Amino acid sequence: MAGELNCAFCNLNSEENVNIFSEENFRKCQTILRLRKLHNLKYSDVILPREYLDSGYHRSCYKTFTALKKIYYDTTKSKKQDTSQCSSEFIKHSLQQSTSQPSTSADVENIIEDVSVDSAVQEVVTQKFGQPTADAIVEDVVHESPECTSLPLDASTEDDAVTVGNMNSCIFCNQSFKKHRSKHQALHRTQKEKLESTIEEKCNLENDEEKKIYDKLKKYSGDTIYYHQICRVAFFNKSKSSNKKSVPTAWHSRRNLHQNVFEKITSLIENNVINKGRCYYLSYLHKLYMDKLQNFDGENEEMLDVTFTAQRLEDKIKNNFSGRIQILQWKHKKVIAPKGITTIDDALFAHLKDENTLQAAALILRREILNIKKKKLPENLNVQHSLQDECTTPEILTEFVGSIIGTQRIDVVFDQYFHPSIKDNERSLRHESKHAEYIISGSDQTRPADFAKEMKNIKFKETLVEFFCLHWTYDENVPFLNNKIVHLNFRQCYSYVANGNKVESQIVEDLCCELHEEVNSKIIYHACSISHEANIVIRGSDTDILVITLAYQEAFASLGDNNLTKNKTNQIFDIIQKFTCELYNLKKYIDANNARFQLFVDTYKAADINEQFSIKVRNFDGSSLPPCKSELWQLFLRAIYITNIWNNADKQHPSNLQPKEHG
Repeated sequence: MAGELNCAFCNLNSEENVNIFSEENFRKCQTILRLRKLHNLKYSDVILPREYLDSGYHRSCYKTFTALKKIYYDTTKSKKQDTSQCSSEFIKHSLQQSTSQPSTSADVENIIEDVSVDSAVQEVVTQKFGQPTADAIVEDVVHESPECTSLPLDASTEDDAVTVGNMNSCIFCNQSFKKHRSKHQALHRTQKEKLESTIEEKCNLENDEEKKIYDKLKKYSGDTIYYHQICRVAFFNKSKSSNKKSVPTAWHSRRNLHQNVFEKITSLIENNVINKGRCYYLSYLHKLYMDKLQNFDGENEEMLDVTFTAQRLEDKIKNNFSGRIQILQWKHKKVIAPKGITTIDDALFAHLKDENTLQAAALILRREILNIKKKKLPENLNVQHSLQDECTTPEILTEFVGSIIGTQRIDVVFDQYFHPSIKDNERSLRHESKHAEYIISGSDQTRPADFAKEMKNIKFKETLVEFFCLHWTYDENVPFLNNKIVHLNFRQCYSYVANGNKVESQIVEDLCCELHEEVNSKIIYHACSISHEANIVIRGSDTDILVITLAYQEAFASLGDNNLTKNKTNQIFDIIQKFTCELYNLKKYIDANNARFQLFVDTYKAADINEQFSIKVRNFDGSSLPPCKSELWQLFLRAIYITNIWNNADKQHPSNLQPKEHG
């Protein structure tokens, strides 16, 4: 329909859309035209149609026509009579020219009654149209909505509209009167069910704000809802924008990537600089930042921001840790330091330089490890392919491992498994009994997925050590050995030395300690076999090693007297019995069995002769009682056996005692 209408202002039907007049817009244009004729302004010769549906308008023409300065809206008392006369003449003149059909006097009277001079002047004075362009757009939306009807705004119902506005308020803003750009906003009304269904259709009710309006609408008791059009449009536009799923671009991905990497850097500064008081070169943190950036998305080179400079990182660190750290400069190097450090001296700078070198080397090795290329599996797989490793170790890692082992001698010591052994019961409790046979075919064989579980298999541990004994004889291990000598002690002691491009291996009889079962005594034997003065570093997780090494320190070596306990086993056991009784607060007893019985009687003594004894001790906890005398005796013998081995750990044959006779 809009395509068949001409613009009332330019009388053309151009490519621009022709909008249909609303009743309010049409009356507004009539008022503007009266004012233009009154003040003899431009576009005063425009002829408006008789009915607002007979013609339309271009939006640009509408804006130009209604753009009238505020000074022309002001009407003084002296001009009121002239205005009334001019308006009457204008109405009659418009009626004569707006249609080619002859009109009756009744028609003229009806038009004059609807648009009277007094109401026109009152409308001009009270409303004072401001910026018409924005209002026109809003009004178009109001009248094009099929579910909304505006309150009547003609002069005859103006008082009623004000009364309704006082009684009702906008469902969205809770206000009866509202101005937008100096123009009063009319309250519009619609059916509650229609607005409710529209919100259900277009809004996401999981959103708190939209759910709040929807609940408010549900609780509303009336059938008619009032609202300002600008409030309604703003509500649905906001709902539409919030529900719209934004498609992430490359910029968003790059931003998230930088956020993740910067969180890693801030965590490092928080833990090491602020909490531990360490210092870092800014250049190292920048290298670490770029390395982690590449690690997060190394395959997508477009995502990497190669222009991210150290200065940008410094600014971000300052903003994030304002007042908590400080950035010092020494010899053209910026240092991230804790607040407690005021200056950097040469000693601290040299230490930071060494640390930076080590950290840079770690970054290089890390990059080499991450860039290791995996081997592609062939199409025809067999068992050998599944046993092979996925990749080849880079040469730089081999050289690094060989260089960090700076000692001249390395002794690697392993447990042996005797039977019978003092450890049989303990291994049974740890489920370290002998399992199925295990085979290691070579260094390319894949490591078990659950390595900790396999370490409970005695067969696996023995096979693994035997593999080491054989594999270390291969010439490919020359870079690891360099100028070192390596001893491996299992059932026998093997030595490995690099001679040119060959590895030479032999059995060292002096270091073979076949009667030593556990590592803790073997380590002492190896340490005591070193005849020259040297610094010895012992690495192990067994706390027994620490206890034994303390006894062999020079400060403790001359303490104690072995003759004090010689041939006094029974006397020592009686002392242990008495001590055990005191542990259970039974100081009157010196016999473990008597103390055990007395504690049982005190706990489960019957209250009367008819009490059923079996019911009371049904959930008896035996661990609450001290050990019996026979059990305590076995524990005593076990302690004698173990201490005898520890006291002679520096000897090739530590003890002649048998496990079966000692616990």
